[in-house]
Amino acid sequence: MEFTGERFVPSCSGEIALEHYHRYFFALPLVKGKRVLDIASGEGYGSHMLAREAAFVTGVDIASDAVTWSTEKYACASTRFLQGSVTDIPLADASVDVVVSFETLEHVTGQEQEIMLREIRRVLVPDGLLIISTPNVDIFDSASNHFHVKELRLDEFSSLLFAHFKHQAIVGQKVAYGSMILGSVAFDRVLDMEGGEADFLPRARYFIALASDKPLPPMPGSFLEGALEDSDSYRNLMGNCTLHESEHRKAKALLLEMENRLNTAEALKQELAAMNERLAVFERQAQEARSTLDAVFASRSWRLTKPLRYAAKYFRKRKS
Repeated sequence: MEFTGERFVPSCSGEIALEHYHRYFFALPLVKGKRVLDIASGEGYGSHMLAREAAFVTGVDIASDAVTWSTEKYACASTRFLQGSVTDIPLADASVDVVVSFETLEHVTGQEQEIMLREIRRVLVPDGLLIISTPNVDIFDSASNHFHVKELRLDEFSSLLFAHFKHQAIVGQKVAYGSMILGSVAFDRVLDMEGGEADFLPRARYFIALASDKPLPPMPGSFLEGALEDSDSYRNLMGNCTLHESEHRKAKALLLEMENRLNTAEALKQELAAMNERLAVFERQAQEARSTLDAVFASRSWRLTKPLRYAAKYFRKRKS
């Protein structure tokens, strides 16, 4: 898919790629073994990432071309894609455990945001979890994306979530400019927002929230905070890479062994063919000798000289 500015695609690089991939890496530990809805799934890369840990992922997007693309590229036994709107999600009531909604809320009007949250609440199981992000209107350059309809301040975002869920926790995603080092992108945590002022870093460019009717799970480690090598996602991915590399080495060694056996078998086959050729030559020579001998025995001279041969044999015995 081509990048139009409305939705991220994996061909993009740099800052925008860090922002989008980090959010999905943050969500991975929270969806393990769960039925997941990725609402506004776009190109499908995020649903594909979530499927590494989730039991099943449904990606829903309003654009038919996006659904066609993602289905052809990512659909499998654990991932499907459906066409639908955030205000009319094509799933049954209480049919998913986790809803993931990254950078979608700001694309609809305030009234539609309320409907979207009601729809998310409808498809979630009673103790389900919402993982949702949106840009900070006080920091984000709204003019840079004309697809955004209504961006939110922190208090507006929190109020919208509390209208539909009993518990929430919000973190801020900052962007490291220049070097774009993964470890330089950090979370500044805000917990227990129900009481008192939120000690939140106002320079956060994006808000990422967990919301549920049950007490929230611990915030997962991510290379959104701290060094990349210290994150849970990084360690899991590196563990998988190490396992795959080990299996690759075993497969390569087995292939080499089979190639050696095949080469040995081919050499033996060639040696056997040479021996068969030599045996065929010997058989032809023996056949020629037998034919010559038979011809001698059948000749007239052999029959006429038979008495002489007997006489010679007799005198040799007498002499001995």
